[in-house]
Amino acid sequence: MSDVSLSKKPVSIAAQLIFIFGWLLTIVFISAFGSDSGEQDVASLGLSPAIIRAVIVFQGVLVFILPVVFFLFILRRTTFNFLTITTGFNPMLLIFGILAILFSYPLIEWVGNLNAALQLPSGLQEVEQWMKGKEKESAFAAESLLKDKSVTGLIGNLLTIAFTAAFSEELFFRGMMQKTLLKTRLNAHFAIWLTAFIFSAIHLQFYGFLPRLFLGAILGYLFYFSGNLWVSITAHFVNNALVVLVGYFSSDVALNPLENSNETTMFGTHPVFAAVSLIMVFGVLFFIKRNYQQKALEIDA
Repeated sequence: MSDVSLSKKPVSIAAQLIFIFGWLLTIVFISAFGSDSGEQDVASLGLSPAIIRAVIVFQGVLVFILPVVFFLFILRRTTFNFLTITTGFNPMLLIFGILAILFSYPLIEWVGNLNAALQLPSGLQEVEQWMKGKEKESAFAAESLLKDKSVTGLIGNLLTIAFTAAFSEELFFRGMMQKTLLKTRLNAHFAIWLTAFIFSAIHLQFYGFLPRLFLGAILGYLFYFSGNLWVSITAHFVNNALVVLVGYFSSDVALNPLENSNETTMFGTHPVFAAVSLIMVFGVLFFIKRNYQQKALEIDA
């Protein structure tokens, strides 16, 4: 399906990229230097889970969804077809996307353990302490929500931590950023990994950077090979929903990778599990590429 443009000519690709990266730099600056006591502020305010969930939804709309709307209708002067979120697709792709995420867990866990063991040189101790503080701050709000063991709390967490985050982030990173980078005729693999790198970096969770990088790359390939954003949204949602469900049924929740030990993980640091995981994920992606990519390219033409 061709991209349906509105009456006026869109601005240049360069201007579109300037907007995307300029917006991201603004968000990073505000997140990194706007507050150094986020955890203490949330704790001292004594916010209820309902308020925290409302804040999460508001942030998702403000930070990720509204920029996409501005990008589409003001900069590109086009419709939501650009995101390939309104086009038809084979529902089986949703299952393949979920399988890719499930198969990736040993690999993600192994990479995460390596990332969590990162230690900076002694001369950068202050930087390392700042990084650890940001890690703790980022995990605090979600951990607070996961301590709510009510059914209402579970549903609320699935809607906010799982769906809102997955939907808004996939709109921004895969639907807008990755798609725009591909429109520049960049190498597809470079565009996917660059988007995944930025997707991971924007979270400012340095000790979870590598596992989120690999997750972002898998989501990027799912979107690229399937040609529909709902595939990566669904896979992203399942990944987040499993975290919520584990938190709901677990008595002790720790989202900060610095607080997790190998004893609390399913596969630990064994590289054999990671290697098998990588092969299985590659197999799913290759199957999608072989059977569905050509149709996806025709839709995007």
